[in-house]
Amino acid sequence: MKSYKNGIFFLITVLAVLFQLAYPTIAYADDEPPVLPTDVATEETPPAAEEAPAEAAPTEATTVPGTTEEAASPADGEQSPAATPAPVLEESSESTPPTAEATATPLEEEASLLEALEELPAETEVVVLDESGEVVPLATQEAAEIITGGDPMWCPAGAAVVTADCVNAATVTALLPLLNSKVQNGVIYFTSSYTTNDVTFDGTNTNLDQLADNSLTLQGGWNGVTTVGSTITYAWGSVFSGEISITNWNAQIAINDITAPTITMSDITISNASGNGISITNNHHSNVTVDHVTITGLQNQGDALAVEGAGDITITDSQFNSNSGYGLSSEYNHAVTVVNSSFNSNELGLYSWFSGDITITNSYFNNNRRGLGGSDSGVVTITDSQFNNNSQSGFSIEDNGAITITNSQFNGNGREGLHADCRTLQVTNSQFNGNGIQGLSVHDSGDITITNSNFNSNGSDGMYAHDVQNITVAGSYFNDNSGNGLYAYEWEHNAYDLRNITIFNSYFDNNARTGLEVGSDEEATIGAITLDGISANGNGNTPIMIRDVTAPTITINDVIAPTIMIGNVIIVNAPGNGISITNSNSNVAIDHVTVSRSQSTGNGLYAYSVGDITVTNSYFNSNTGNGLYADHAEDITIRGSQFNNNSLYGLVASNACSLSISSTTFSGNGSGDYLVSYADCEEDDPKPHPPAYKVISHKKAGLDVDCSHQTRYDVRLPNGDRVQLVCPFSGNPKIWHMDSTNLPADLPVGNTYASALALEIWQDGAAIQHIREGGQINLSFEVPSQEPGTTYSILYWDNGTWVPLKDFVIDENGHPRVFSLYPEDPRQILSGVQFVQKYGSLRAEVSTNFPGIFVLVH
Repeated sequence: MKSYKNGIFFLITVLAVLFQLAYPTIAYADDEPPVLPTDVATEETPPAAEEAPAEAAPTEATTVPGTTEEAASPADGEQSPAATPAPVLEESSESTPPTAEATATPLEEEASLLEALEELPAETEVVVLDESGEVVPLATQEAAEIITGGDPMWCPAGAAVVTADCVNAATVTALLPLLNSKVQNGVIYFTSSYTTNDVTFDGTNTNLDQLADNSLTLQGGWNGVTTVGSTITYAWGSVFSGEISITNWNAQIAINDITAPTITMSDITISNASGNGISITNNHHSNVTVDHVTITGLQNQGDALAVEGAGDITITDSQFNSNSGYGLSSEYNHAVTVVNSSFNSNELGLYSWFSGDITITNSYFNNNRRGLGGSDSGVVTITDSQFNNNSQSGFSIEDNGAITITNSQFNGNGREGLHADCRTLQVTNSQFNGNGIQGLSVHDSGDITITNSNFNSNGSDGMYAHDVQNITVAGSYFNDNSGNGLYAYEWEHNAYDLRNITIFNSYFDNNARTGLEVGSDEEATIGAITLDGISANGNGNTPIMIRDVTAPTITINDVIAPTIMIGNVIIVNAPGNGISITNSNSNVAIDHVTVSRSQSTGNGLYAYSVGDITVTNSYFNSNTGNGLYADHAEDITIRGSQFNNNSLYGLVASNACSLSISSTTFSGNGSGDYLVSYADCEEDDPKPHPPAYKVISHKKAGLDVDCSHQTRYDVRLPNGDRVQLVCPFSGNPKIWHMDSTNLPADLPVGNTYASALALEIWQDGAAIQHIREGGQINLSFEVPSQEPGTTYSILYWDNGTWVPLKDFVIDENGHPRVFSLYPEDPRQILSGVQFVQKYGSLRAEVSTNFPGIFVLVH
């Protein structure tokens, strides 16, 4: 047996050496093949039934670079010769003798070298080189593997079988010269593993400059068969050890079933094609980078960029506009990052489904059907971007993680500016204006935080929130909407329970329905409600309405609204006052409200410095303070209510204009049923107390003042700064906020802008320099940062010079010391700069008798 095997091996070796010595031809393993001669004579293949002439001349020496050779083009009228396939080793279909099978060598376990040689045309001389250019003996396994290598292979797009137009080489580098003459759409096939780091297709390469105007597909999982006429099959996929780079291309691109560390697309322009522009599928977490890519005008629902099953996607400085499909379709990927890019006038700007985090910066999603849509993504962060004028929603996403939006616009969309359910939502310095339905619609979500943002002139509500947790709003506008300014609603037993609602320094004016409404289904239990510094004027229905809820406390302070309505509310075991309404230029309507067992000497209802109070069908029982305590209210009307078993009085009305009680019971109160004192209220001056804060816009705003009926005028600026004008004074005050770009001169070196305001008082057509009547100006700046070591001061602009105002000092009599701005100057600092905790924040305050420009600096 051993002797027989050695004989066979010896015979193969002798035959190989004879071939090599007689007819040498080079087959490259991984190097670039020489250009094929253009004048090679091809002889017509004789019919199968005929025997070729014995004296037929051999062809010229032919290189075998592991490529499928192209047949020469036949002359007109001639029969095309049969294509010569690339040398491919295939499993032999013949039976192996039992003796050979029992002693199979590694050469026999793989396709044998003899089988490979048999596939070559007759009279072909073969020399095999390795990657270093060294000759490899034919009678080796290495030579067999080099000859049979066919990875990668380019074929015309749409070819189901290997054709004479297909070319293949051992590497991409070796393949590129074979593509020099290709001017049609094509597919490059790769087998299961590709370890050479050279997969770069640059349209400026002279081998590709013609092909770059045609579509290119990279397909993994190919079976590696290059025989002409064989079926092209692929399955599972390929793994690359190096990255894939395609650049300077001008036609559609697809990468399928290939896993690589990175896939990079750059400097690509695709216009008016049919189908997807760039398609990347089944890439098993390969990261995708897209830079300076422009894809426009795709037809037949073509997506500009469609990525499925990849890793992180990063898009920079790219444009995906006016396509019939999506700008970006991302499914089952990792993170998506978009910077300085546009997704305009598509069916949908960006679609994300079961993908990771989404980060969008300085990008545009305008004039689509939807700007951004999808579900089941991770954290979404949007900064300095626009989602405007889309025919449906600007942004719509479901079942999402946290969403953070900063300095962005969601304006003029056909439906919602933003519609989402998410883990949390944080919005800062953003716009949601002029949308067809809500500016912002959020549901089944966690905490919602809105800061310094606008929700104006929408077709329904400025903001609609149902079944969310904590809602916090500060310094924001909900004006001129066709529905409510802000509507917060709780459906009982849903995934999220509405908890605390806290609203500061915000505006709910001129809405067609309610300025601010909080409600629920069947008196659902919610958290505490706190309203501080609210304007709700000019609304079509009730300015502020709280109804159908069970809450621990309701606190309302510094509200400017005709009416505050609280109905169908239950408050039990409040830690202090159950309902507290103070310093509000509003009438208060209480209907079907129950407040009981308020703790810590808390009153059921505490009202100070309000308008009329009307209480109907309500219960204020068993509170540790008074049932109802009203100080400096106007007309108080109580009907059909109960004030029982309170530790102090059932009702206290102090400094009221009038009190009317009917069909009401008082019993078991510790100090008595009620205690009443009246103020001297005149018909032409019905308010015995100063008005609450007036809200003004960012522009200059004037006040109509009359100190014969007022003791002071309070103005709150949109950023939280406040000005108080204390009577007596006369004239027409104008007050406005100033940003750092509007200051009359640069600040002194070492000073950094924090906030600024300007105040003018006009008398007889001229601005006065100081108040002569004895009144004063109290300025209160909200301190933006409380970091340790930060110090603040207030500067005054005096005719070309920044003057620091004196700090607060107590004189020998225990009063604030008064400083003249300059010696003998009538302008005085009545109380120096001091820092106080007020209105829920740290503030820098100063009092003067002169108007002007004041800047808070640090």
